[in-house]
Amino acid sequence: MKRKIVGIFVMTLLIGTSLQTVISMSKNIIPNDTDFNFEDNLSTITAAGGLSFKANEKTRFDGTIFYETSSFKHLIVSPNFSRKSFKRLIKNEIHNAQEGKEASVFLKLNNLVDTQLIDLLYAASNAGVKIRLIVRGMCSIVPGIKGQSDNIEAISIVDKFLEHTRIYIFSNDGDPKYYLSSADLMPRNLDRRVEVTCPIYDAALKEQLQNYMEIQWQDNLRARIISSGQNNNFRPKGESGEVRAQWAIYNMLSKLEC
Repeated sequence: MKRKIVGIFVMTLLIGTSLQTVISMSKNIIPNDTDFNFEDNLSTITAAGGLSFKANEKTRFDGTIFYETSSFKHLIVSPNFSRKSFKRLIKNEIHNAQEGKEASVFLKLNNLVDTQLIDLLYAASNAGVKIRLIVRGMCSIVPGIKGQSDNIEAISIVDKFLEHTRIYIFSNDGDPKYYLSSADLMPRNLDRRVEVTCPIYDAALKEQLQNYMEIQWQDNLRARIISSGQNNNFRPKGESGEVRAQWAIYNMLSKLEC
């Protein structure tokens, strides 16, 4: 008998409409022991091919059937896999730094409050990993403390457009890993909600995301510095001229071919 499994819907829309990621799956599938496969309905940016997961069929006390997911091929999904996956990605950067290899973390998100991941980012900083953070809302990490967070810089940008983007980049010794995510780094997103983090494989999209993040990082009109002093001072303009990231990104995306 066919059973309907409602799949995963992830949408990350950057400012404007030129760059977007949509993965939408909702299929009727026939169980084959414990294996289920989503074989199509993938957007063109996930050119790596089949997106699959494994699930075990179980029955509740009232007789209804549900499926307990045991693994995913590409996606990082809360509440079962996100925390350990993010830990693994950060620990990989720590290992690379200790080996003298390229190591950095560049994150954009709404909230960063999970103490386990914050402690791991501190450990990464102490190992020499360069960490840049763009945190719009709550941020419990404290950059710039000698012996603890010397290699961490953080800013917050609040401007005309409400940004809800989460982008996670890990340099991975010169072969960067890019992710778009619905999850902030908070216990509720990692442990208690269904959230999805999607890898980006297409080289052109990776380049766009990197450009997007670099423009954000250059903002000196709406960016405030997150520091141990909690002063929330605007970033100084410097000699390079004024950069208002949302305007610059809008102009960049409007020139892209859809």
